[in-house]
Amino acid sequence: MPIENLKSLSDAMFGIIGSNQVFLLAGHKRPDGDSMGAQAALAHILRDMGKTIVWHDLNACPPAYRFLPGIEADLARAKEPQPKPDATFLLDCSSTERVAPGFAPQGPTVCIDHHQTNQATTDVNIVDPAASSTGEMLYEILEARGLPLTEAVATCLYTSILTDTGSFRYSNTTGRVMAIAGRLIEAGADPAAIARACFENREPASLILEGAVLADLRYECAGRLVWSEIRLDRLAAHGGEASEPEDLVSKMRSARGVEVSILFKETPTGLRVSFRSKHVVDVAALAGRFEGGGHARAAGAELTGGYDDLRRQVLETARAFMAQ
Repeated sequence: MPIENLKSLSDAMFGIIGSNQVFLLAGHKRPDGDSMGAQAALAHILRDMGKTIVWHDLNACPPAYRFLPGIEADLARAKEPQPKPDATFLLDCSSTERVAPGFAPQGPTVCIDHHQTNQATTDVNIVDPAASSTGEMLYEILEARGLPLTEAVATCLYTSILTDTGSFRYSNTTGRVMAIAGRLIEAGADPAAIARACFENREPASLILEGAVLADLRYECAGRLVWSEIRLDRLAAHGGEASEPEDLVSKMRSARGVEVSILFKETPTGLRVSFRSKHVVDVAALAGRFEGGGHARAAGAELTGGYDDLRRQVLETARAFMAQ
């Protein structure tokens, strides 16, 4: 991990762990595999140290990630009265605003994140934009401190890395990432079982919705820009939020000649937009025009207002980026 002060940051992190008992775990809203895998891994790490865990909103965990060790048991525990947290961890989350509107951390706070647009103002902010995933960062911290790698932790971290590297297809896949994945497998992570759970466990309605979106692709800028959309009526007709295909925008990017893909998702108050690029365009900078963020090749934003007008603004800005 190319963070010169990693030792001092991890010392500060473990100082907070040593001085507190109950920890609140939070990730970004609409959590993905990295967010859930990193939180689940840290839950096991902390419990192995005798600590107590409180999840911010475990019910938001997508069905695809409920196979992660401990998740189902924690879902059952979440129905019971929860203790008051002494400290808070943000995992794979660039700011408290990305958790939920009005989210208030409890006690001293630690953020572990790999988004280049990280703006967290936590007491300890461990950020590595070069890391493939927050799961990779947690592995590096564990290894640096000589902590044991259990089968449960290995499974969670492998899930983080697998999903955020696009099954080891994206440009954030390095030799170090592959070496870490190998060590996680040696520690008990089952790559075939994890892949089945993450990618072959979808609702039938989700596949139908994906087909409808792909059938409606619009190409611009001589085929270098492609976009599509999920309107509220289409989403409702195919099962609602539970059927929303994960990372569909990356599949849109896979077409020959495409540099940037954009997926618009209508919301009751406006839209969410996801951006992906292959080689050249920094979509984190594009998302930043709309107070969003992410990575150079994967980013997003959430906007409030009239859907059609917002979509027009985003497309105009994207076309300008393509012309640079």
